[in-house]
Amino acid sequence: MPRRVLLIAIAALAAALVPATAGADGGNVSVGSIGTVQVSSTGSAPQATATTPGGTTSVTAPVQVPGTGNVADSSQGSVQVGGSNTSKNSAATVQTSSLHGAPSASVNGKVVRAKATAPATIPGNAPNAASGSTGSVQVGGGHSSRDSFLTIGVNRPSASPAASATYVGGRPTIALNTPAPLKLGGASLSLARPSISHGGSVTLKRQYALDLQQLVLQAQWLGVQPAFFLAADPIAKLTLGGWTGASPNGGNTASGSPGTVQTGQIGVSPTVGVRSKSLGSSVAVGGTNSLGGAGTNSVSKSIGNAQVGGGNSADPSLGTVQIGGFTLAPTFRANSPDGSLAANGGSGIAGGGNLARNSNGTVQIGGGNNASNSTGVVQSAGPTVNPTVSANGTPAGSASAGGGTSVAGRGNSARSSLGAVQVGGGNVVRNSNGAAQSGGPTVGPTASVAGTPAGGASAGGTTNVAGTGNTAAGSTGVGQVGGGNLVNGSNAVVQAGGITVSPTTSGGGLTAGLPTNIGSGSGNTATGSTGVGQVGGGNTATGGTGVVQVGGPPAGSSTPAGPTAQTLSSGPPTPIAGATPSSSGGSGPGATGAGPGVSPSHVRGAQHNTGSTPSSSPVSSSHRQLSLPFTGLDLLAFVLAALALAACGMGARRLAL
Repeated sequence: MPRRVLLIAIAALAAALVPATAGADGGNVSVGSIGTVQVSSTGSAPQATATTPGGTTSVTAPVQVPGTGNVADSSQGSVQVGGSNTSKNSAATVQTSSLHGAPSASVNGKVVRAKATAPATIPGNAPNAASGSTGSVQVGGGHSSRDSFLTIGVNRPSASPAASATYVGGRPTIALNTPAPLKLGGASLSLARPSISHGGSVTLKRQYALDLQQLVLQAQWLGVQPAFFLAADPIAKLTLGGWTGASPNGGNTASGSPGTVQTGQIGVSPTVGVRSKSLGSSVAVGGTNSLGGAGTNSVSKSIGNAQVGGGNSADPSLGTVQIGGFTLAPTFRANSPDGSLAANGGSGIAGGGNLARNSNGTVQIGGGNNASNSTGVVQSAGPTVNPTVSANGTPAGSASAGGGTSVAGRGNSARSSLGAVQVGGGNVVRNSNGAAQSGGPTVGPTASVAGTPAGGASAGGTTNVAGTGNTAAGSTGVGQVGGGNLVNGSNAVVQAGGITVSPTTSGGGLTAGLPTNIGSGSGNTATGSTGVGQVGGGNTATGGTGVVQVGGPPAGSSTPAGPTAQTLSSGPPTPIAGATPSSSGGSGPGATGAGPGVSPSHVRGAQHNTGSTPSSSPVSSSHRQLSLPFTGLDLLAFVLAALALAACGMGARRLAL
């Protein structure tokens, strides 16, 4: 029987959608309009009945839209039902006068007799009018819109549903929403009718300049602000609101730059809520999300540029996207008698201004980024991600998860480079191809549980790479993470600051951790090398191939002692083993010049000429040829060579700049 009832209800609904009678008086007028549908007073009363050995089921659904006389003047896409509807110089308009319906269903069976009715009405006696409007919906009567966009007006509906069921042979009898109380086994209970209410509006903010000849869009205000609610008290209430769109910044300028889009900060801040008093539960979704920052955007002699927020500048560039940072902070919360669940957290990239000059295909997010004479460059200030999820007051206990992840720094520079990616801050790339640079990342996840039958527990820890600020010059295929790393004239180089991993766990009165370090500090250098991997700090590779270097242990740890420093002597030289002295001299007053307690056999000092100079001459004890310690090589020659190389290097640097 339920299946037959469903089929009958579907048939009745289909019949209700087809008007059975229409007003014969007409009264519809259409002048200079396109795509117009006008229907005067119309009504329908479909019904269906099914008889089976178990009983009889019937469904009726009378619907009526009263009224006569509709007018459409110079309008497009107008639909008018009922009467007293007017549309002038409007587009996509839907108008209907009051609606009346009284669907009902009854079952007369051998075991039970049941009946349900639901008379409903959307009232309205005054006319509807739309003038110079687009996307207007008017239901009921008494609505008016002029020069508006996306306006919805619906009169408050009223409904009086009622249902009753009686077992054949007497009690029990159940009645809902009728004047008589509900009867069940001798007891009585009166049920209140739900209170239905609703309302809504959409506010469109528009303040922009559009140059179709130059294809330039500059937006100050451009967005929508909805406000809707639908309540069936005390069952549930639904609300919808918030703001989505662009808000004003310090100003936008575009000179000789076709295909440009400039806006202030773009915000997406929706609010959606569902609340049920009868269930004692609620769900809310919201948050504040935005793109861009404050300041002024400017574009000059560029093609195909997009700037969001403020402080962005593009000068003779092609295909540039500049966003002054963003913030992502969604929220979710659900409450019930069995506990609550919440999710939120703030994430984003710090804002500021960006500069692109003579560059193509540049993407800049955050602030302080600079791209000059480069192609395919992506630059971003240090991102931060801080999500949190928690459950509290549940039968199983409470739990939470979260933690922060970030990359240090802001402000990157790319000059005369191809395919560079820079994240964080302080990164510099010059005359390089395929360089990826990142400030030191920090990852700190956390998780905990409490109030469970097994007790509480937590886990977390921090993992990071030290430092920020990397430099790549004249190199190809470079990857730098952390800070203080330098690559010059090298290929296929990977550099990272010291890595620290510190996981911790606790539970049942026990705590455990495993701190691990790979290298320490930051600052690696690779010059004229190929295939170099450096981790930690203080590593240097010059003119090498296939080099792997790991920095020393952290500061404060024990390190092996190096060789003891030796003292240079001002006395006579000690012959180098295997060398033939130029003279047999070696005795004299200077023979003991090594100083007390120093054996001449352990001193490799400055050599001097031991010729026939008289020992009484003051020059004989001071005039000598200086040499490098431990080698005996000429010190003066090496000093002169170093000065010459330094001068050449400074000259080459000036030419490169």
